[in-house]
Amino acid sequence: MKNTTFESIGGTYKMTNDCLIPELSIAETAPLGKWGLLRKHYLMDNHKALYSSWMLTGELDKHLAQVEQEAQKRFDQIVVQLSVQRGITEKLKAEDQLRWVREMNAARATAEEMVLEEFIYTLEGKKEKPREIKPRFNSFDDLPAVLNANQLGEALNISRANAYRLMRSADFPTLQIGHRMLVRRERLLEWIKSQEK
Repeated sequence: MKNTTFESIGGTYKMTNDCLIPELSIAETAPLGKWGLLRKHYLMDNHKALYSSWMLTGELDKHLAQVEQEAQKRFDQIVVQLSVQRGITEKLKAEDQLRWVREMNAARATAEEMVLEEFIYTLEGKKEKPREIKPRFNSFDDLPAVLNANQLGEALNISRANAYRLMRSADFPTLQIGHRMLVRRERLLEWIKSQEK
């Protein structure tokens, strides 16, 4: 009897009730974490052909495990760098826990945005070199004349999401041009002084 395609790739059959049933097994894989699952959903939603190809060839699980490992390593690395850069120390944690939590949350949000951009929402082989963490503005004099949400977040040491929330608030001096939300440096400084009172 001629070998079937299934047998030619190493498959075997077992006899059950006078029927040959293929013996199939699924390779055990490590459970995926946050980054692997995000990558999997990104590929399923945006690159169906690549997702299907990798799934059929067995490459998908290896790829997702590698992304999970590399993304988590990069995330931890960025959080440490931002903690050092922003002075988020155990001393600060002991002195002012709320500020420490706020600073750590901002650092983690920034790190997450960078990891998503570098590892999750990109095609394999198109990954650019990791984005460098730019130093924060040393003083308000270093700020540009007009700030976007990223620059506002950096200047106030808040995440981009919180910067957008602030720009949408009624008492904030937002300058809207089309869909862009900006703020002039002078108006920002006036707003900060008004908040101190």
